Amino acid sequence: MKYELRKIYSFLDYIIGGTQLNCTIAIDFTGSNGDPMSPDSLHFISSLAPNQYEKALTAVGEIIQDYDSDKLFPVLGFGARLPPDGRVSHEFFVNMRTDSPYCSGIPGQKPFNFSGFLTHFILYLSFAGVLVSKLNRLGTPAGIDQHL
Repeated sequence: MKYELRKIYSFLDYIIGGTQLNCTIAIDFTGSNGDPMSPDSLHFISSLAPNQYEKALTAVGEIIQDYDSDKLFPVLGFGARLPPDGRVSHEFFVNMRTDSPYCSGIPGQKPFNFSGFLTHFILYLSFAGVLVSKLNRLGTPAGIDQHL
């Protein structure tokens, strides 16, 4: 008879062992979310309450930020017409920078400015498949990162 004793590691064991969590965020800017001026839209901006995206990003971000050493979040968007020429983009940096997708702080909370970014885009229809390929390219060349 042969048996093997295996240790089952907990989430905390991985964190103590040096595991870092990095959260890449993708925001759907397609027209299927509704008119951002309408209270029924997922993109509706109100000074009274956060929208559905802000709520979701805050819920995830508040937890994961504690396990992210640099607290920088790459935020990518898809399905919008971008300034200045109104071209449709299926993968763009929401912060409108060309050199880095990173935003400081938890998306959905200050200093992340969801409403400020939203004013730059015109919602459009898109296919998210292109975004998945972009997210897969964000890993390190060493191939040691896991993307789930």
